[in-house]
Amino acid sequence: MIVHTMTEQELHKEFFSDMINAHKGFSDASGQKFRRMVLKATRFPVYAYSFYVSSRKNKWLILLEAKSKKDIGENSRINLIAYYESDHGIYAIMLAWKNKISNLILYTPHFFTRYAERMNLTLPRIELIKHFFTFNYDYVYSYNKSDVSAVYGSTVDGIALGKRSEHGNAVFKTFITYDMCKGEQIEKFAESEKYREEQNLIRDKNRIFF
Repeated sequence: MIVHTMTEQELHKEFFSDMINAHKGFSDASGQKFRRMVLKATRFPVYAYSFYVSSRKNKWLILLEAKSKKDIGENSRINLIAYYESDHGIYAIMLAWKNKISNLILYTPHFFTRYAERMNLTLPRIELIKHFFTFNYDYVYSYNKSDVSAVYGSTVDGIALGKRSEHGNAVFKTFITYDMCKGEQIEKFAESEKYREEQNLIRDKNRIFF
């Protein structure tokens, strides 16, 4: 089970080991229901979600999106987020792949607090996390050349700001909207958002799902 005292290596191992259980939990519990929703839909995209507690006692938020009636079964767009509670609030974890190497993206309680403030949202914490990942599950990453540990994630609603750990994981600690960008950030993040949108189009065209 994921706990706050785990090291990054332990978190990664536990997440990766339990991810298959979470995916199977979706397939068993929500797959057919989501299929019916999509086939009956007249407007797209269609969003759905499922909460799942695995046999390893990990809590998962399973998000689904269909941009057309084809996005069902093996073509389902699925995003798996593990979350756990600590004395500081709820942390969320997502897996990212680069050059066939997996790393974690961790979101701190402070990140979600800033996201709620800057998006003018008043939602219970788990609903806030569900809202964020429903619309902001994909990123384009960039790094500060003068500070290699700084990492930025450009997404639909704005910019996730954080640090890259010594193990290559990203820890996002705060969030700003695009209109809060200043100076060179404006051009940098505008380019990142344009690239993110282009990559989404390519992924849709090539039918690559995750």
